[in-house]
Order: sequence, then structure tokens, then C-alpha cells
Amino acid sequence: MAYGVASNLTAQNNYGDGFYLSNNATYTTAQWNLTNTISQTNDGYGYSVVSNTKNPMILLPWWDTQAFANGLGGARFVGTPEGYISNINIEGGIFSTDGNNELFFNTYSGHITVSGGTFIEAAGTAATGRSFRLPKSNIGRGIYVTGNVADIQIGDVIVFDNSQEGYVGSAFRTQIVGAEFLQNGANGAAGTCSINLINTNQASTALITGTRSGALNSNLSTTAGICAVNGAGVTITGNDLAYNSQVGVYFSGDKTGAHVEAMPVISRSAVAR
Repeated sequence: MAYGVASNLTAQNNYGDGFYLSNNATYTTAQWNLTNTISQTNDGYGYSVVSNTKNPMILLPWWDTQAFANGLGGARFVGTPEGYISNINIEGGIFSTDGNNELFFNTYSGHITVSGGTFIEAAGTAATGRSFRLPKSNIGRGIYVTGNVADIQIGDVIVFDNSQEGYVGSAFRTQIVGAEFLQNGANGAAGTCSINLINTNQASTALITGTRSGALNSNLSTTAGICAVNGAGVTITGNDLAYNSQVGVYFSGDKTGAHVEAMPVISRSAVAR
């Protein structure tokens, strides 16, 4: 359908996804607004948004959208070069304890916003699915963004205690402002970054400011608060990068061109190198 509204709905204990939203060749766009929905203990994804045609999906705001203990992950958005998905706006959501990434974006477009007090936690840390029949996976990020995303904005969110990174992203434009990425890397794997920018495209940009990224206390679950491949186009200012086991900011490649201004770091962390 061209425009749809789903409100006050629960999807649970399904063999597949809780909510599946897609499009067809009849309409030029497909738009969906979700309000006060919960998808829990399904074997598939909590929310699966998939573009199957050459027509785009232009989503409307999702308010108070919740996912819990779904086997494959919390919510995924998968487009194609012609059937792209844009204007994803998630506000006040809760995505918790799903079996893989809580939010996954591979949209072939942009205008993605995650904000408004959204809480994202505990991917891969407990049993999921129908009657909790699927064992904990020990994998999953809070937010995963592929290189097929034009831009994403993240602010006023808490991303906490996920098995792997709090954020992994390759978007062409990334902006993280006023967020908290805390106690991620819960599976204990060495070398985990709380925020991990896979910015191999040196024309891309990333701005991270006013954000806390590390552990809550001396239980150091992440090696670095922010990691990036290249420095070109990267601005990191005014952040609290305390309680990471090695460094506040780490570049695996050429850090030339980065503008890094880290706040004082305590515990065993070090200031950006």
C-alpha cells in the first residue's frame, strides 16, 4: 500500500518476523508510520523492512517502537539501488536483547535519524525466539550501518551492553551528537571498539561530539572509545572517552586530516593517539 499506519500492536511468538513491511510495483512509494508497537520472542526479526521492487520506500516516523528477544535481530532495513529506503526516523524506541544487531541499515539512501531517548541494549546476551528456545548468540551490535547508506544522525540515545560494538558504520555522512555508548563488547572479545567507523571511503565525513563512549566503571569491556580507519573528514570533539582499556581514539590507517579533541580520560585509558 502507498501509506499505512500501525498503532498499538503486539507481534510475538512467530516462527518468522514479528512485523514485515515491503512494497510492490503498483505504487510509486510505500510509507509506513508505526506508533506504540512491540515485537518480541519471534524466531525472525522484530521488524523487517525490505524493498522488493524498483519503487522506493519513504518511511514516516516510528514512535515508541519496541523489540525484545527476537532471534535474528531487532529491526533491519534493506533496500536496493533503485528500491531504496529513506527517511527512517526512530524516536523513543526500545530495542533489547535480540539475537543479533538491534538496528541494521542497508538502505541505498539516507536521511536516517535515531533519537528521542531511544534505548538500545544487550544484543546477543540472552536466549531469544519462541519460548526463548534459541540460545544466546554472543554476537550483535547496537547499530550497524553499511556503506550503502548516505547519511545517519544519532543523538539522545543510550546504546548499552551489546555483545559486540555499540556502533559500526560505513555511511558516507555520520553524525553522532549527545549520545551514550556504554559497556559494549559484552562477549569479551579482544580489540572491541565502542564506536567503530569503517570509513574506508576517504571522501566520507564523520562528526562525533558531546558523546560518552566507554565502560561505566573499571569493568573495561572495550579497547577504545572511538575507532576509525582514516582521519580524513573525521571530527571528534568534546567527548568523554573514559574507561576504555587502551586508548580513547584509535586509527587503524592514516590519521592525517583528523580533528581530535578528547576530554580528559581516566582509568587506564589514554588520550587519542
